[in-house]
Amino acid sequence: YDYIKDMGNQLFADGKGDVKDWHAWGASAFAGGTSGCFTWLIIYPFDIIKTRIQTAPWHTPQADLKIVNITRALIRENGWRFMFRGLGVTLVRAFPVNATVFPVYEFTLDHLVSSGIGGRD
Repeated sequence: YDYIKDMGNQLFADGKGDVKDWHAWGASAFAGGTSGCFTWLIIYPFDIIKTRIQTAPWHTPQADLKIVNITRALIRENGWRFMFRGLGVTLVRAFPVNATVFPVYEFTLDHLVSSGIGGRD
């Protein structure tokens, strides 16, 4: 996130290195959306496995609920592409959510710090 945001801020900086507030918000929003999508891209197969474990019938043997066994069964029954089924919709949702959350978090943190309520290490 920080790397993408810093690159965006450098792109929008004027000759003195200053970044206007709305450019900083834009860089933070883009970095947040991109980071959120990248995160989902990495963890999505694990989310599929987690969902399969959570929705298994209560009488399923413990051995069948192990991550390795569920992964093998899913790939054997459906192919490896099944592990990414629904990812597109998740990414479409993830970008605007994270593009909103990250700048709002930073805005809130900055206001708390400037009012003496919070601090950064």
